[in-house]
Amino acid sequence: MTDEPGRRPRLSTVALLAPAAAAVLAGSLAWSAAHPPAPAAPAKAAATVGPSPDPAVALRARQARDLERLRKDVTSLRAELKDLAGAETAPRPGARGSGATERATAKPRATAKPRPARTTPPPVQATTGAS
Repeated sequence: MTDEPGRRPRLSTVALLAPAAAAVLAGSLAWSAAHPPAPAAPAKAAATVGPSPDPAVALRARQARDLERLRKDVTSLRAELKDLAGAETAPRPGARGSGATERATAKPRATAKPRPARTTPPPVQATTGAS
């Protein structure tokens, strides 16, 4: 009898797609043979020592480091503030008022050296790089 009406178009589609799929496979194999694989990243020594740490433990350790750093910053800022407050309360040379006679007889006072400006950069978030 006769063939089904849809059989002829399916056969021509398969006849067209089979060589195209074979060509894509051959091209990808040729490309992969011509290009060496990327070098593997060296494994970190800390990663091979033990199992991966719990994220909560890592977060807590990072927060403890940040807290210690912030405590040091606060201590240094308090020391700077104390130095600035002490410098403002000291009488200035050449100021008018009742201290004129004291200035004439007083020995010159050694002035405190100004502290250098803080040079530590702000912390940077490791994942996004935002400060």
